[in-house]
Amino acid sequence: MSYVKGNWEVNGFEIQTKGKETFIAEVYQENKDAKANAKLIAAAPDLLKACKELRQFLKDGDYINVSGREKFKAIMHQSQQAITKAEAKCL
Repeated sequence: MSYVKGNWEVNGFEIQTKGKETFIAEVYQENKDAKANAKLIAAAPDLLKACKELRQFLKDGDYINVSGREKFKAIMHQSQQAITKAEAKCL
């Protein structure tokens, strides 16, 4: 699977890479949910990365040792940042 790498952000109803270098998508319905939908789409790469890292962490069994707990905290922090990006209050 391939997708445009980089930090995606919302610009109006468009989703673009940071710096507006690459157009990703546009939310066409300008209703009360449109901005929230755009933010969720923009957070997709961050959410995918966090899910993959958590899955690998659990698969590797790293959670049973002390250093694994620190890695888990870092993954949880990364996950929370992605969720916050997706759920950021719409202006």
